[in-house]
Amino acid sequence: LQDVVAVYDEMGTGTPFAEALETHIGVNLVEFEANYFDSVKAYLASS
Repeated sequence: LQDVVAVYDEMGTGTPFAEALETHIGVNLVEFEANYFDSVKAYLASS
């Protein structure tokens, strides 16, 4: 969760979403979009 907060904090300084995502989550935007629903399902199943 702290990584997600860091993405939003960095975007607040003007950094584009794609750059902040790769910096803090370690995933590029294309990969994120391609795997979004599978990632959310896996996260929800683990919580």
